[in-house]
Amino acid sequence: MSATSPTTQNTTAAPLAGLPFAAVRGIVETMQCAFPTEHGRIGRGLQVLLASKIVDSPRTGRSLVQSTQDGILFYEATSLQCSCPDHRRHPELRCKHSWALDILSVASAIAARERAELAQRCANSCQACHYPADLIHGLCLDCLAREVGAAVDPDAAIPYELTPRAYTALEAPGCECFCHRTADYTCYRCRHLCAPAGVA
Repeated sequence: MSATSPTTQNTTAAPLAGLPFAAVRGIVETMQCAFPTEHGRIGRGLQVLLASKIVDSPRTGRSLVQSTQDGILFYEATSLQCSCPDHRRHPELRCKHSWALDILSVASAIAARERAELAQRCANSCQACHYPADLIHGLCLDCLAREVGAAVDPDAAIPYELTPRAYTALEAPGCECFCHRTADYTCYRCRHLCAPAGVA
């Protein structure tokens, strides 16, 4: 890897994935606790992330990270390797540019998860009041009642007409053994026995 300069690519500063700064700071603190010997580099990685431009490299899986000292110079980096002088001097350590990419990666993953959770909550929320509820045509019962202009009465008659087949079923005489009321046996009215042989 070597230092380079982006050509015709987008060189806008890397967004922090839409996360509040407190959340990004929490990511940094977690990383600093997990890697105490890298505490300073991780902190400088956050500074790189806030002040430098990060763009995609033409090479897959790599990014171009702007130098904090020379605004024209960009280092090609991954979360483990970098073309900067610090990484060349200490190849066993991750430089601030690599840590910046790591912080950005974690922040992006958290933001993506939060967007997915929000989308799920919105899918199960009333379109009018935005509260989670069982929905009918996208509305909770209260909002549906307001939209219809009447209170929903759970004891009110169902406003549907029965079909001729339903009336036939209602007029059919009931089964004397009532086995259709149990989970074990189903009575189809004289088509088969209500219970297997030997069961009383």
